[in-house]
Amino acid sequence: MANLTRLPDDVICLILEDKNISIKDVVNFSLTCKLFYTTVNNNNALWRRKFFQRWPALKTNCDRYWREGGVNIKEEIIKRERCREKLLDYFTRLYDQNYYKGDLSFSDMLNFKEVFCIVEEDTYLLEYYYLQDEIKEILRGNEWDRHTNLRNKYYARKVSMYLKECHLRNKWQKFINRPAAQHVSEWAATFMAQWCKPLERISYSHIVASLDNIAQQVLKILQEEYPRHSIFLVSAEQFSFWRTNMNNDNQWDKTETQQILNIICRVMFHNLGFRAFNDSERASSHYKNFIDNVLEDKRGDVLILTIIFESVARRLGVSCDYFTFSNYFSLIWKERWQV
Repeated sequence: MANLTRLPDDVICLILEDKNISIKDVVNFSLTCKLFYTTVNNNNALWRRKFFQRWPALKTNCDRYWREGGVNIKEEIIKRERCREKLLDYFTRLYDQNYYKGDLSFSDMLNFKEVFCIVEEDTYLLEYYYLQDEIKEILRGNEWDRHTNLRNKYYARKVSMYLKECHLRNKWQKFINRPAAQHVSEWAATFMAQWCKPLERISYSHIVASLDNIAQQVLKILQEEYPRHSIFLVSAEQFSFWRTNMNNDNQWDKTETQQILNIICRVMFHNLGFRAFNDSERASSHYKNFIDNVLEDKRGDVLILTIIFESVARRLGVSCDYFTFSNYFSLIWKERWQV
């Protein structure tokens, strides 16, 4: 101990930053004497390192909240630990109150938001992200590990689905309140995938990037084959507008529109290999019939393929309408007015 006390503070903290030393180890070390307590307790950089070693998934959200500084990271560690205790206590109460029920419904969790102080806002308190992180940590537990509490895992799954539904309801309300021109079909298709698969992380930005990539492939071939096409006079701002807004009118004459549509068909159905489900796939792959799956597997129902086609065409200034009939539907492009 005598030799250790002679070490500089920065060396001691450097040792404690090792990933094999837990937060509990650091706390215990700081309690051995007043000197070490002062050295460790006031070192915000050390606590920050230990925080992200223990909960790495929180780094993005925490960095955003801690950007302005002045945050006591040790206190945040205490809050994160208390979040786990509070959540497990809530699971115990759910168990006690619903022991004789065959399954747990969302109506049994109506007081969840009040218990955890969750508000319907665009931005959540940092404690909300602590809660989400703890739920994910419980769900990552190995069901075959004898130390895994399956009861907690069951309730964590239920609470996760409940929070996802609340979040999606809020998103849907904001979507329908937007101007009608901003009701793009890929957003609705992504929302449906998120609603039907609440335990999966489906990123709208990833869907948008995939559609943008297809549109860029079309543009590349279009430039090689039709370098004088009017689309190459369009500004980046206009492309950005088409990306997020429905077009009321086609931007090109009949010939130039046909050139774009033909290349979209070639890129999607030949180069990339998109195709509709056959009968056997349709019977067994309903769970894969969402826009994220179709963009990845290149197979899907005609409706999802149509949404992808329309979304790519819109990015290139071609406006299309959906038409439904008794047993099928089609996508029809709008001719340019006064052409």
